[in-house]
Amino acid sequence: MLRTTCKGLAVMDRIDQDQNPKTLGSQGFTRLTPERALYWGTRLGRIRLGVEPVEGQLEIIHKMTWVIIGVVTFFEVFFMSLFLGFGRPDIGLVLVGISLVPIELMAWFDYIKLKNRVKEYLDELGAH
Repeated sequence: MLRTTCKGLAVMDRIDQDQNPKTLGSQGFTRLTPERALYWGTRLGRIRLGVEPVEGQLEIIHKMTWVIIGVVTFFEVFFMSLFLGFGRPDIGLVLVGISLVPIELMAWFDYIKLKNRVKEYLDELGAH
């Protein structure tokens, strides 16, 4: 059950964490054996287990992925405009294709990989 604090932040009531294993507060994390908790702690990387809901952390990472894409796209347009202004868009295209496009691809690849791992974790936690 969500409620709103005086600053407008959504806060999850403790009773909801006990009833819903997908919420993954500190209660959900303690249901795993220590070996599985260590396994998922290393496998999920940037996701911190037992601190705040995993879905909220994944949403923040998704937003940060969009920020990375925005910054890299700005530099792509900048370099393409610069080289187009000097009459060599081919060099700009090669520069962007070799140096900046892989950053965008790896950001999305990392997010999708982390999203799939979180789904596996939620499935295993729901089974317990």
